Amino acid sequence: MATWDKCLKKIKKSLSTFEYKTLIKPIFVAQNANLFTVYCNNEYFKKHIKSKYGALILVTIQECHGSDLVIEYT
Repeated sequence: MATWDKCLKKIKKSLSTFEYKTLIKPIFVAQNANLFTVYCNNEYFKKHIKSKYGALILVTIQECHGSDLVIEYT
């Protein structure tokens, strides 16, 4: 199972169904070694996800992948 798929399962447990389905599920994350690129629909969505869920996304990816990683939002 891919790292992001594992992360989604953990994140889903931390959020309401609405938050998960509306905000997290639509995100596409590409992994290239230790670089995780979070693709968002638009600039507003990117800022919102990064500010409200960025820490949760970071901690969850670290739990599933390890702490030596870089996350970028686009």
